[in-house]
Amino acid sequence: AAAVFALCGVTVAALLALDWTAQQASTVPWAQAELPGIYAYVSLASVTSLVPAVTLAERRDAVRRHRDIIDLSPVGYVAASRDGVILAVNGALATMLGYDAPSDLISRNIVAACYVDPSDHERLFAQADMLGATMTGEAKWKRRDGSHVDVLIRGRLVQDAMGNAVRSEAFVDDVTAERRAARAEAEHRVRMARLSRALQRLEETERGRIARDLHDRMGQSLSAVKLALNAAAKTAPSAPLAEASDMVDFAIGEARRLSFELRPTVLDDLGLAAAVTAYVRGRAAAAGFGAEVAITYDPEGVKPGVEDACYRIIQEAVHNVVLHADACRVSVRLERSANAVSIVVTDDGRGFDERTLHERGVSMSALGILGMTERAALLGGTLAVRSAPQRGTTVTARIPLEPA
Repeated sequence: AAAVFALCGVTVAALLALDWTAQQASTVPWAQAELPGIYAYVSLASVTSLVPAVTLAERRDAVRRHRDIIDLSPVGYVAASRDGVILAVNGALATMLGYDAPSDLISRNIVAACYVDPSDHERLFAQADMLGATMTGEAKWKRRDGSHVDVLIRGRLVQDAMGNAVRSEAFVDDVTAERRAARAEAEHRVRMARLSRALQRLEETERGRIARDLHDRMGQSLSAVKLALNAAAKTAPSAPLAEASDMVDFAIGEARRLSFELRPTVLDDLGLAAAVTAYVRGRAAAAGFGAEVAITYDPEGVKPGVEDACYRIIQEAVHNVVLHADACRVSVRLERSANAVSIVVTDDGRGFDERTLHERGVSMSALGILGMTERAALLGGTLAVRSAPQRGTTVTARIPLEPA
């Protein structure tokens, strides 16, 4: 379409720059006389000064060739006067808009006949005035039966010798199918995001249920076994009983740890700040490295889903430090601003070169980066990971807050 437009634009500019001499100046209604087709009229100027050897027959032949190029184009074409009167239309545009012939549109006002929203026409003209007579943009046009069509308009303003716009001409593409597909894809992404958020809420609910069962039922059962073993040991002390008691102690500790990692009760009871502090310091102490936690956070107005995501991102980032970083220290910063919650997790470990992850057989999902990124993205946020060998790793996340 761009190539056709360029060719036709050059041809139109050359032809419409011509005119009769002062003695023969007139408007020739070729569209109604010898050349029925796209033109309502063609005006020629200054033939003798520009191309004195061109004959009337040659000029008519050139116009015919130009008309054929436009008429055979599969892309719609329209030309209109500065005040919006349609001067030329090709068959592709007439068909696109549901008309039987181009002549059905000739002499009609382009805004009234074509535009659903007149401001689109004004916007395109304003763009042309601003960008040096060229215009490109989308609009919604109406068909003869009243239905709508999405169009991509690429055109220009034709100016006279004084630089004043005398008319517009444009190629018009029907992009209805593409826009419908884009809208469908966007709606699908919205539905999938809602489904993912619903699944995450369900996951958090299930994590909470399992965590409570581990803490209450299994914890209580193991504690009862522990008491029975202690009572038996007092009656008949033995090494197997002592060993069994130690094993029960270990099982109780594991149940508590799993319960906390699944869904810490402190997150529901005391909030995000307390839960993050307890988790980071607990994991750091167990792993044998130092931890710095800096929190400037006000939970007022923050939805539980946002807090859940923040906690899980911090949890995964610290978990990666424990498993992969070989760090001496980890720093966690959680901040609340007027419109977002920000997270920064930094370690001084060995870091990694992201470009070599796949070469070493380590995927982004194996490091939990994909999961953290998806959690942030589902809430309209972003997550970035910066790392270099022997220079540690920094995970930065920002999750926007919905306005109250």
